Amino acid sequence: MAADHSYGIKTLKSDYKNAADNTFGLYLGAGVNLYPPGWNKHYPKSCGEPFPVYAWKDLLRKLYQANEHRPRIRFDTLAQKHEPDQDWPGLAQDVCKGMQDAEITKSLDQIIYSCMSRESKYKQSRKCFLDQAPTLHAAICFATAIKEKKPDHVKSRFQRNRRVEIVITPNYDYFFGAGWTLYEAFKKQWCHQTPYKQSARKYREQGLICSIHGYLPYDPKTDRDRKIVLTRDSYKKAYASPTVQTGGWTTYEQARSEGKFADYVLWKAINEYQLIFIGTSFIDKPLCNMLAAYKGKRRHFAIVRKSENELIERVNRLGITPVMVKEFIEVPDRLRGVYCAGLNDDDRKKAGFDKPTDYWERLWLGKTNPKS
Repeated sequence: MAADHSYGIKTLKSDYKNAADNTFGLYLGAGVNLYPPGWNKHYPKSCGEPFPVYAWKDLLRKLYQANEHRPRIRFDTLAQKHEPDQDWPGLAQDVCKGMQDAEITKSLDQIIYSCMSRESKYKQSRKCFLDQAPTLHAAICFATAIKEKKPDHVKSRFQRNRRVEIVITPNYDYFFGAGWTLYEAFKKQWCHQTPYKQSARKYREQGLICSIHGYLPYDPKTDRDRKIVLTRDSYKKAYASPTVQTGGWTTYEQARSEGKFADYVLWKAINEYQLIFIGTSFIDKPLCNMLAAYKGKRRHFAIVRKSENELIERVNRLGITPVMVKEFIEVPDRLRGVYCAGLNDDDRKKAGFDKPTDYWERLWLGKTNPKS
């Protein structure tokens, strides 16, 4: 019997439509920023060549090249040693040999934000970057809602989507946060938390953006985290042993003080929210261990390609419902379909739109005249 590829999207639409406020979350993996094959016909020529964005292996290759103390062994030889077990933290350990924490963060900052001006007065992402990253753009839209239209307001105003309370990413960039500022002021809508910096919610309406492995600020004038979770040693410090029962923490601050912020965020999110995994390969062992330990506590979803049989099997083993796409270029349409299916008629009308698709198109535009 042929597999029912529509089950995942139907179930996600139904769950999202019936969801209460603050019950959904997004998990944004490395693939969320990538330029999808086939997107070139949609990418404005006025933006020039796409900005360089790197998958995990390519990022480590660049870091290897930037390491003045790099081992004499060629990068490809090092990669071959670790690839069979998909031991990327182990490869990072070899790549970063001899580097201090500050050297690692400085090099990664230069790699991730290369060829990109970050001089915006409002710390905004460039509109052209979102034009080349439609999956990230769609994730930002999914986490956003349009405020009720007031008679004295010509332009649309935006706020956090009340159903999406948490956005988790293991990525080191700040593209989601910088991109969201093309919609509205960031700090009243989101609270950004990392393993190394205290940040408590100041407003009741704030959602959480958790950079579980640390992050590199989009604003070049902002101090970087001095450490990030990258190498095997830093992974061991960031996560509890799989044999240790997690979940004994009561606050983010307590988990952070014990050096287990990433563990706590995953534990809390997997048990308290319905997560949509986007651009995630599920090769990160701490993530998979946590999903396996609490399998079935909540129904989670992962957007995957139909052709990725091995990934689909991995997702099913972890108890996650796969949402199928033929190619990654379809991901924005999938998110749009889910969002529009759950859009409340009253909210849509208050925002001044006749159809859910018109509402989404307005979300896609962001502010009327975003800086390009």
